[in-house]
Amino acid sequence: MSNAEVIDLLERALAILRPPATVEPPSESDWRFQRAAHLHLAHLERHGSLTIADSRRIRRELYPTDKEMRSTANFFGRRGENTMLYRNVKTGTRTKAGDPVEFNEHGRELAAAWRVLHVDQP
Repeated sequence: MSNAEVIDLLERALAILRPPATVEPPSESDWRFQRAAHLHLAHLERHGSLTIADSRRIRRELYPTDKEMRSTANFFGRRGENTMLYRNVKTGTRTKAGDPVEFNEHGRELAAAWRVLHVDQP
């Protein structure tokens, strides 16, 4: 591969990673949802694993009332669904605090959207 081809590939990769010039700010609910995805992914990156108990702590920070907290059940679905997270256990298993939690692709996309708009925040 020539230097020109390598430079072309790098420029195309950077164009994909570079945020668009005009990015619409998310709505309040989208903002919280993206932030929740970011915080879950940040925990996974820092600690190497994520459990239901970890997820509850993160969600409780962002959704402090019981009604709000109950509404976060839609963060979870099955592997491969259009949800943020899924429990990595056999289907039908009762939820336990130590159950491992994994990301669906949608959750990673939400976290990435947060990180593009909030590069300067942890």
